[in-house]
Amino acid sequence: MSVDRSIIELLADLQGVTLPLAEQWTPGFYEKLEAERLPDARPKAVARFATDPRDTSTPAAMADLLTKIYQGTALKPDSRAVLLGVMERCASGANRIRGYLPPNTPLAHKTGSLGATATDDVGYITLPDNAGHVAIAVFIGPSTQPTAEREQTIAHLSRAVYDYFLFTVPTPAAVSR
Repeated sequence: MSVDRSIIELLADLQGVTLPLAEQWTPGFYEKLEAERLPDARPKAVARFATDPRDTSTPAAMADLLTKIYQGTALKPDSRAVLLGVMERCASGANRIRGYLPPNTPLAHKTGSLGATATDDVGYITLPDNAGHVAIAVFIGPSTQPTAEREQTIAHLSRAVYDYFLFTVPTPAAVSR
């Protein structure tokens, strides 16, 4: 996992926008920069972005981070509580992880989208009857499929993971579910 830029820097690189120094960021500055962008800058930026090694992760690395956060080993307790609260209130992605889960299944998650470049959802699914929690990370990379198809893939995979852990008896060697 690599985290190299702030979200505004990442989006500016994707959009082909050159950011001024941070102290020059004022309300509305980004929209002005987009309006002044040369017409061919965005396609070139998207092509560069597709091969940029910065700000990348694998689903396994993200699931490992989620597990550490949940277990309380990656963040201070107050920061962990804030992050989990934000993830529990996430309103986007109704057709992603949540898509085929049983109604009212507790879910704390965060979606991610960058056009056709990435369609993601990561989080924690709470199993019923105190059966535990599942950290899940599903990444759909560059795709020509419509967003709805990519989201449905995430929903199907999430339901398969939910069913697997719901109907699998944990072994004593299992660290955390």
